[in-house]
Amino acid sequence: MKETPPSVRRLSQQALADVTPQAIFWRDIECFALRPDAAEDELDTYLVASFIIGNAVTFDLRHYDGHPKATATVYLPSATSETSEIEEALRQVIAGLRVPETGIAWRRGESFQFGHLPRRKDDRLREAEARILALKIAAECKDYVASTEYIKKRVPELVPLTDKDLEQSASRPREKLWQQIVGNVISHKPGNRSIFAQGLAERTSNGLKITGEGISYLNNIGFFSS
Repeated sequence: MKETPPSVRRLSQQALADVTPQAIFWRDIECFALRPDAAEDELDTYLVASFIIGNAVTFDLRHYDGHPKATATVYLPSATSETSEIEEALRQVIAGLRVPETGIAWRRGESFQFGHLPRRKDDRLREAEARILALKIAAECKDYVASTEYIKKRVPELVPLTDKDLEQSASRPREKLWQQIVGNVISHKPGNRSIFAQGLAERTSNGLKITGEGISYLNNIGFFSS
């Protein structure tokens, strides 16, 4: 049986104290938190969302003004210092936030060159991630209703597009590959993994509306504030 990812809850506090960076995602912080908080420390101003998994793993996602655009950095409490503890905490964070492996730019233990953050060649938007993104983007909108046009407008602001994303679609010559994938999420006939088949959203005339079950799902991955 496939392991169920841990439940993530967003904390109302603005930021954790005494933390250490442990991983970087090639995803905007707004991919993971609706309206992150603004904060400032001795380093810079930044956006932040604080989370807890179960009763044990607490972490911040932060994006400092000086960090690369459309990235989010995972900060764990500095007291989490043993390698095995860090690895297990990161495993839970990555699983809980549904971060694709290809979207991880760096994690503790890997080499790091300041000012240089490589992008994996196989990182691109895939339909599984696009399904969750569509829900999150609709959650920004009034009554949780979003048009396909608005969803396509927001996706590149949340997930930095790669050369692969920008390739021409083989089946839709007027669209890029990423646009086809987003369109598939909303227009395809429901399959077992469809957000509609799962009851997370309902189709509208030009997009989708999140259901109560969809709101519960987004709560379960920490997207909304407590």
